[in-house]
Formats: sequence, C-alpha cells, structure tokens
Amino acid sequence: MKFIYTFLIITFSISSTYACSCSKVGTLRGQNKSDFVFTGKVVEIKEIITKEKLTDSEKIVDYKRYEFIFEIKHIHKRKKGFDYSEKITIITTGGGTDCGNKFDLNKQYLVYAYNQQNKIGWGIEDQKADKDFMSTNLCTRTKRVSFFTFWEQLILELT
Repeated sequence: MKFIYTFLIITFSISSTYACSCSKVGTLRGQNKSDFVFTGKVVEIKEIITKEKLTDSEKIVDYKRYEFIFEIKHIHKRKKGFDYSEKITIITTGGGTDCGNKFDLNKQYLVYAYNQQNKIGWGIEDQKADKDFMSTNLCTRTKRVSFFTFWEQLILELT
C-alpha cells in the first residue's frame, strides 16, 4: 500500500518536463544543413551567466551558456564568404534538455556548426541575440573524433 501512495504522489506531483528530441541526420544532410563543418580541438572553455527576461513573462532567469574555443585542425565545409581564423568560438548551452552540446577541454571533435541569430536556451530562444554567433546542438552530427569518425570525414572530403 505504501508503494501505491508513493507512486501516486510522484505521478501527480510531476510538473512539466522538457527533453531534447531529434531525428537521425545523415552525413550529407548534416553537411547541407550546416554553415561550417570542421575538425578541431577544444583549447578553452568559458562559462557565461547573464540575467535574462523570459519571453511573455516578467520572470528573470540566469541565462547560462558556454563559449567553446576550438583550434581548427581541418575544414570540411564552409559557406562562401564565411570568414574564419585558426580558432573559432562555438556557443552552446552545454548540454541537457535543451539539446546543447558539451565539449571536453583538449579533446578533438567533428563539429557541424551553423550561424545563430537568436539566444539559445529554453524560454528565450525566440529573442534576438546582440550579435550573430556560431552554435551547434545534439541534433547535428557533432561528435568526438574517434576511429569511427574516419569514414564520416572521408565522405565529407569526397562531397
């Protein structure tokens, strides 16, 4: 009986929950949907927290995001006119239910990045950012470089 009461309390006390949900994306589609695809090493991580007002609300929240600075090792794709240097900053929420990526310092990743004009994070994603930035998320093909990413990188080079 105790189990039933516990189950009912937990079931009916749960409020809204949010989760990241995306469909599988193939290599070529991932490449086509991205503005910049590269292999790079994370050389610096910055955590940034600002106060932001939620859309359609007076509530102020901590807007937490991460700037991951990558040293570019190889470029697989870039849109015409895209200016880059030896390093690029990718801004994301750092993982969790909002589909942001989290990267480890000194590790190499194959990154499918895109130009982002709105803020990232639940409740503020429809607000314009102060300036455009490069981002990625769990719904792209971004992943840590391993033996198995060799084939994907080869496909990117051949297309």
